[in-house]
Amino acid sequence: MAILMCGCYTYIQLMEANFNSILALVFFIVFDIIGRIFALGYIPNNRKPGEATAWLMAIFFLPFFGWIIFLFFGNSKLSQKRRNKQLAINELVYSKTHNQSAIETENNPPDWLLSLATLNSKLGALPMLGGNHIDSTINYKDSIKQMTKAINNAKTYVHLEFYIMSKDSTTQELLQSLADAKKRGVTVRVLFDHVGSLQYPGYKKMINFFKNNEINFHRMLPILPLQGKFQRPDLR
Repeated sequence: MAILMCGCYTYIQLMEANFNSILALVFFIVFDIIGRIFALGYIPNNRKPGEATAWLMAIFFLPFFGWIIFLFFGNSKLSQKRRNKQLAINELVYSKTHNQSAIETENNPPDWLLSLATLNSKLGALPMLGGNHIDSTINYKDSIKQMTKAINNAKTYVHLEFYIMSKDSTTQELLQSLADAKKRGVTVRVLFDHVGSLQYPGYKKMINFFKNNEINFHRMLPILPLQGKFQRPDLR
């Protein structure tokens, strides 16, 4: 009798387990169908056709996981924190430049340039200033040499900005010129993209060089979660 009762109890447990499994499967299927219908109406809104198609394929072929990826990376807007920071910076710049026009130059700019300068002023709060000279250098090594020369002649400050920056045989002289400028009392500031530079072999050597020579450097949009610094890698 005891064996029979144990057998019946085990059978009931199996039935309950099967019922719970079936219920979970039904819930998952219903949730997936509702999610796909919602995605068809929501995702194409205000997105390019190619981008919308890619997200729909991810959700359709990767149920559940596709939605997780979309929730993290599907919104192309910057975070509210970053937008508030940009507004604060714009207000600070406006407080210093509000009396200046969009273009500060003695020449008569064409209409298309005035339109472009006005857009630049509204988005970044910076007017377009005259008195600048621009040259175009198509050779990478020549451009590094010209920048090195300019740094060697700097008297007050050096602001160096790159998307990809690394320490190698080509940039060695450039980096050394930054260290020499720092020793001369010149203010040196370096800005580079973290993700863009991280993939290159000389990245760690460059960081060590900056630290050893006490050069003020900053990673743009860093991804350093252990240091409390993390930005979405797709919004750069």
